[in-house]
Amino acid sequence: MIMHTSMIRLSMLTVLLLSLSGCINISAQLQPINESVKAEKTSSDCADIIFGFGFGSLSVEHAMTKVQSIQDPLHPYREPIWERVPYITKIRSIELQDWRFLFFGERCINVTGE
Repeated sequence: MIMHTSMIRLSMLTVLLLSLSGCINISAQLQPINESVKAEKTSSDCADIIFGFGFGSLSVEHAMTKVQSIQDPLHPYREPIWERVPYITKIRSIELQDWRFLFFGERCINVTGE
């Protein structure tokens, strides 16, 4: 009986260590923080990572804009138009963030500013 419970504990510990071995959460500042700009808004541009494979290109320009849907007043029942509008005009900081849990993850560029 004692051998049986120790084997269960060992197998649970092994499963826990294997599942946590693929977890990361890393943030890196890409430039010094500009103290003269207020930290009012934060926006990001992200790319997904699935099973270690990711596709996409990240840019600070996309992170500084916000995706917004515009409804066409002439055709209100048509699919809305998606466009990027300026959201951040002055940059306080740029941060690269990478997180993964097991087989899924995401890499983002976060921009903070006014």
